[in-house]
Amino acid sequence: MRENDDKRRAIIREYLTSLDYEAGGGIRVAFVTFGSGASVKLNLYDADSVPRVLRSLDQVNYQGGETDMKKAFQIARRLVLVHSRQRARKVMFLLTDGLYTGKSPVNIAKALRQEGVEMYALTFSEHYDADNLQEIVDDQSRIKVVTSVDDLPTVY
Repeated sequence: MRENDDKRRAIIREYLTSLDYEAGGGIRVAFVTFGSGASVKLNLYDADSVPRVLRSLDQVNYQGGETDMKKAFQIARRLVLVHSRQRARKVMFLLTDGLYTGKSPVNIAKALRQEGVEMYALTFSEHYDADNLQEIVDDQSRIKVVTSVDDLPTVY
């Protein structure tokens, strides 16, 4: 399991390193983690450089157990998206196997999409719940099985 976590982190790290974080108009990143609850590990206004983003990524640890995806979306909406620039493109990458515990995240995912958030479901395994992910992102082309950085969507 640890080897897979390291591989996933390396892929995400490579992708995040390629983004332009220049102040005043560059890309801004946030990390929201979720398990039995959800929390913001890096908010948009904190992501001002590649080293800072990568340090925050290094502090995100897989914990296993429950996956309260609905709570993660609620936290992202209430604590992260309120800090986005008014005309900025809003893209959310959901790293998941598509399974969730607790209440369904489908309605809040739909609301986020209606508010202009582009949602992508990224899974690092061929074994995922395609039906759940389809309901969440509402576009089969936005479900990606990731085995290398080349599999990540080119959105910027």
